[in-house]
Amino acid sequence: MAPKTLSIINARENNLKDLSLEIEHDTFTVVTGLSGSGKSSLAFDTVYAEGQRRYIETFSPYTRQFFDKVKRPDVDLIENVRPAVAIEQRTRIHNSRSTVGSMTSINDYLKLVWGNLAEPICPRCNVPVSRADTNSVTEFVLGLLSKDAELIVGLCAPIKLSLPKAKKLRATTLHIELERLKILGYSRLFNPETAALEEFDQSSTPLLESGDILNLVIDRVRGDVEAVRIRDSAEQAFNLARGHCTIVAFKGAKLVERVSFSNSYVCGGCGLEILRSRPAMFSYNSPIGACDECKGFGKILSINQEQIVPNPSLTLTQGAIGCWTGKKATWERRQLAKFCAARKIPMDRPWLELDSNQRDLLLNTDTREYCGVLPWFKWLEGKVYKMHVRVFLARYRSQAECPSCKGARLKADALAYRINSKTLPDAWSMPIEQLLPFLTQVREQRQSNKTLPRQLKDVFDSTISRLQYLSDLGLPYLNLERQSRTLSGGETQRVNLATALGSEIVSTQFVLDEPVPGTRWSSV
Repeated sequence: MAPKTLSIINARENNLKDLSLEIEHDTFTVVTGLSGSGKSSLAFDTVYAEGQRRYIETFSPYTRQFFDKVKRPDVDLIENVRPAVAIEQRTRIHNSRSTVGSMTSINDYLKLVWGNLAEPICPRCNVPVSRADTNSVTEFVLGLLSKDAELIVGLCAPIKLSLPKAKKLRATTLHIELERLKILGYSRLFNPETAALEEFDQSSTPLLESGDILNLVIDRVRGDVEAVRIRDSAEQAFNLARGHCTIVAFKGAKLVERVSFSNSYVCGGCGLEILRSRPAMFSYNSPIGACDECKGFGKILSINQEQIVPNPSLTLTQGAIGCWTGKKATWERRQLAKFCAARKIPMDRPWLELDSNQRDLLLNTDTREYCGVLPWFKWLEGKVYKMHVRVFLARYRSQAECPSCKGARLKADALAYRINSKTLPDAWSMPIEQLLPFLTQVREQRQSNKTLPRQLKDVFDSTISRLQYLSDLGLPYLNLERQSRTLSGGETQRVNLATALGSEIVSTQFVLDEPVPGTRWSSV
């Protein structure tokens, strides 16, 4: 049986005076006292320091070199100490990528949920997008053959070639590709111009006139054929044509049916193709999922037009464009005066009284005669290797919502996937008190429909348990996209505690630094 008491004999750390006591394990112990009485010296510098030191000593010498050296506390004897976890109020997080969801690892679980359960919805047409697979192709071919036994059905792989523009080079490149396919065992092509399944040596000339698509015939079936054969041929077509397969049906020499299939998500209304989902697509810390423009931050640094014109009541002559005041902007002011004279823009009228077209010309025009304010800043950004340029730009830059992802941090393909009409950023923005019942409902629906994979059951359990811990610790108002650096000390401590509790570690002592009022400790 594990010992139940932590024994400390003659602790002298900092201002402790030969303190001896016993602390029960598996209980909630509160250390109180006046300021300077030694509470932190006992909790952190003695109990936590010794627990951490002994735990690190269990590692190999090679591993221990990567840890900070922990000083042995000034005490005669400590018995029955457990590995310790310290949860402090102080927040030292300055990374803008760190959020409540990343701190608690809930984002890692949610990307698995959306990567496996979410369904794509076309952002343009707002309709579900489906994809074909070998089973759907097999069912379609069997349906054709069952309708008419005289049909000959060909399964083709539409291979796109990169042929040069010169006709002789195209013919040479095509000949090499055809020879390669002959070696692989394929011998026929589908030529849509003649509507026939041609041999290789008869198809070179018409193929050059019809484009760079090589419709390679994988198999021809008719009558009573086994489904396994069709499924294997369809899989070959998908592999060779990078996810595409074409089915053609002939009755004699007449083409009666031609249908294209794709195992990618392609909208039937607008033709928009959506990438297949995978967990990395739903992580803004991965280049696969992060928005290309903001790199997963959700915001970009852009020139603030309010800083360019700080006082709109001034005229252009009085220096309404603030970035072009001073001795170093003499050339810019001269070009501005010439441009205003050519375009008949009054320089003695306040900026507020100029119409929108005139202000747009002054800000965005980029010609040889005049460089507008915004193009001028874009030119200046090419000189950020100079210190004074970086300092100057910082005066006029401010954070703005990313125009590409609208602050969602993810690429457009990830934003097309939804669960119960919710995208993953929608879930991040929901308060915990709303997200918790939402995920619980999704789990119950999937379990009742028997569409919840066994591997995801543990993912749902871990996610919901951590959300429940956050709610029980008095943080139901937080959302997962809240940046960690904006949390108060007490909120940071409770988020860290929820993370530790959600890890389900046992036989460990938690040392908390002055838990704040409002935390419902009885529920944890």
